[in-house]
Amino acid sequence: MYKLGIIGAGKMAGALLKGILKSKTFSKNEVILSDVDDEKLRILKSEFGVSTTDNNKELAESSEIVIFAVKPGQLKELLNEIKNHTSKKKLYISIAAGIKTNFIETTLKKDLRIVRVMPNKPVVVHEGAFGIYYNKYVDDADRVSVERIFNPLGEVVTVNDENLIDAVTGLSGSGPAFVAVFAEALADGGVKMGLHRDEALKLSLQ
Repeated sequence: MYKLGIIGAGKMAGALLKGILKSKTFSKNEVILSDVDDEKLRILKSEFGVSTTDNNKELAESSEIVIFAVKPGQLKELLNEIKNHTSKKKLYISIAAGIKTNFIETTLKKDLRIVRVMPNKPVVVHEGAFGIYYNKYVDDADRVSVERIFNPLGEVVTVNDENLIDAVTGLSGSGPAFVAVFAEALADGGVKMGLHRDEALKLSLQ
């Protein structure tokens, strides 16, 4: 049995995995990844040494905590695939933007402990921002487990109204992209005034 299973091996899954292992919340031997893309799995396994599988059902059955790290449009298909392999004894975390916990409960047809998390890319350097919402079945022990995963990776804000996750998505979820554009524009100004590009970027980012 693995402590943590991550379904999906895209950029955000990779960023979360790197942060989780770097913070030593879980060891590489306690984590398993699944994805339909063998190349993505090969890359992450090579870099981090975690176990991998192309079987989502296997991951769902063998993990105490399961993170859904697939694109929103892929979540329904995934849930239907694993719904006979879920358990009320396990904790499920979704980072799929725009998908409410009620949708997950309804699709799986079970009263499961579900957490909705909106992360952002700076998690990869332990400077992420996370909006977190817990459904009514989540208990205090689950909250401790979730905080143990995400607190070392950045700032965590818990909301009691799930609709506020949409605000988090727009603010901290998308915000880094706008900040990056702003920082690049500042650097462009520095270059225009005569600084070398690397100098201007260093000053702008700092």
